[in-house]
Amino acid sequence: MNKNDRSLLLGMLLGDGCLKTKRHTKQDGTESVYYEYVLCHSIKQKEYLLHKLGIFHRIVGGKRPNISYEKSRLGESVRFSRCHKSFRILHKYLYSNNDKKFFTQRVLDYLTPESIAIWYMDDGGVKASLRPDGTVSSCQMVLSTYCTEQQADLILNYFQNKWGILGLRKLHKKSNSWYLVFNTKEGKKLEALIEPFIIPTMMYKLPSHRITRVLDTQTDSVGDDIV
Repeated sequence: MNKNDRSLLLGMLLGDGCLKTKRHTKQDGTESVYYEYVLCHSIKQKEYLLHKLGIFHRIVGGKRPNISYEKSRLGESVRFSRCHKSFRILHKYLYSNNDKKFFTQRVLDYLTPESIAIWYMDDGGVKASLRPDGTVSSCQMVLSTYCTEQQADLILNYFQNKWGILGLRKLHKKSNSWYLVFNTKEGKKLEALIEPFIIPTMMYKLPSHRITRVLDTQTDSVGDDIV
């Protein structure tokens, strides 16, 4: 697996993807540990999941994973999963000893504009500030990292030092975690970086493509972001 392929697999894990730890007890009583790569989206984002599946299958090879459909109180979702020995190193990069996902400089250094675009399509959105007449005075891009303050600062430093994009961290009081905000000027830089890799059905997450929808976003809470 080359560096770019590893970057894409990590990018899909930073957002909605996850690695599930699986344990198997052998006949001799010893336990082996392996990891299952899982990607899941709502049925409305099936095309996006298929886009990810294409990337995933090209990198991992073997039998193409099947898409499965699930229903819950939150609605219908689509998913695929796959186990592979190479996922062990990804788990080492991205998960702590207690199996919690976290951001590290090592992972960030792997990222490319394409893997950042995948991360943003998963966890990004737009938010507008309005003038009294209802017109937009500014438009922010939001990355819902929901992480610790230390990790938020690490990500902000990465964007500034690597890409020259300045952001701010904001506290999401309900979860007591931090997310990132890029103002109108810096958001233009971020959009320019990732726009070539945003698929058509996810273009609404970019300010320049969804300005009319942004007009409806009037509060400053993360829950009202367009994601």
